[in-house]
Amino acid sequence: MDYIWEHNRNARTGEMQRIDMNLLHLTGHEVKGNFQTLKTLVVMASGENQKMNPSNLNGKIMKLLNLLFFAFCITLLSCNSDSKDNIVVLVKYKTQINKNVDAEVALKELIGKVKKEKHFKKINMYVDPSDNSNILLYEEWDDENYYKTEHMETTHLQKFITDSRTFLAGPPEISFWTLNSSYK
Repeated sequence: MDYIWEHNRNARTGEMQRIDMNLLHLTGHEVKGNFQTLKTLVVMASGENQKMNPSNLNGKIMKLLNLLFFAFCITLLSCNSDSKDNIVVLVKYKTQINKNVDAEVALKELIGKVKKEKHFKKINMYVDPSDNSNILLYEEWDDENYYKTEHMETTHLQKFITDSRTFLAGPPEISFWTLNSSYK
């Protein structure tokens, strides 16, 4: 059974208490006043089972709003991948005949490990729709020197290079690019 907080009828204490309102699914339902709805949702999200003093809600609301603002800022910062300081690396692979699926699986496994490296920003994998033996990785890194040295020496990349002899036609073509200008 789902519960939602509502003001206690005891006006003397002004405390909140848990009352079953069957309003967990708020779609299409009205809850008394927007501010009251926000207070109600904050208390629901807190998962607290004891009575709560309404004066504590303002602090909880502010903490929730601060947390949401912080998450929003982090999201904006992480989405800004068009930095002039980032290096773009294009890695073009050619698979052996009928080995494209093996290559994709191995690359996805490799990317899962590469994503944990300290200067990694993002990787997109593209497959040529007219020839699925052509695979392109679009990579962004914030340190070119790291990419060319430490990244190339990681055990996961060295293992991939060794294992790739069974599904790639040869070594990849790698090129480095920097942002000149951006148009949106």
